Amino acid sequence: MSKALRGPDGKFVKGTCGGPGRKPKAQELAYLDHFKKAVTPASFEKASRKLLALALDGDVNAIRLLFAYALGNPVQRIDAAVDTRSLSVELTAALEAAYSDDGGD
Repeated sequence: MSKALRGPDGKFVKGTCGGPGRKPKAQELAYLDHFKKAVTPASFEKASRKLLALALDGDVNAIRLLFAYALGNPVQRIDAAVDTRSLSVELTAALEAAYSDDGGD
């Protein structure tokens, strides 16, 4: 059997690569350059109109995509409404129980 790829701590052992990694930057830039040449302003406009038409026809995925790009993704909000009186009573009871166990010192 081949030697272990990871040590006991879960990290890759010295001399073991973790995986293929990302493509070389030059290859990535070549793909991006090809994409920019292939997508003309006219084809981009046509695709944008198609996305809008799908959204107006009720396609939920198209609506989400359109809104995400037009408006940005919504910010997650956390409802911080807490019954502080109830929380205070529970906290006080917990503290009293903790301090009564050690003799009140």
